[in-house]
Amino acid sequence: MTTPIATYHYPNRMGRIILLSMEEVMGRNGVNAVLKLASLSSLIEKYPLDNSDLAFSFSTVSSLTEMLEHVYGPHGGRGLAMRIGRACFNSGVRQYGTQLGLTEMAFRLLPLPAKLHAGASAFAELFNRFTDQRVRV
Repeated sequence: MTTPIATYHYPNRMGRIILLSMEEVMGRNGVNAVLKLASLSSLIEKYPLDNSDLAFSFSTVSSLTEMLEHVYGPHGGRGLAMRIGRACFNSGVRQYGTQLGLTEMAFRLLPLPAKLHAGASAFAELFNRFTDQRVRV
């Protein structure tokens, strides 16, 4: 008897943020090369729509990070992944900041430790509500 493999997804909007962040860091040709190597040619020039449909799979994200390491080596891939992650964070704050309350004056006036805790909790709630990923702070 075989157990069905569970598939988990991010919303298309998050997948789009990831791909646009990769493009910001690596350029369009770099992203296209990684997509081809990861057997994700269907995403070339056709990034996911900017909506909340759960259709961007965890395995797609895994394939992208695996190819970064494969193409650029462990150190280069890790460095690129960190730069892409920072770009994703900035784009995520722009996309979801108002919804999370991160743009309100009350949040901005908090001391740094409280701001870090509140921000981490807000992002955890965002992932728990809109993705198949479960996050605890």
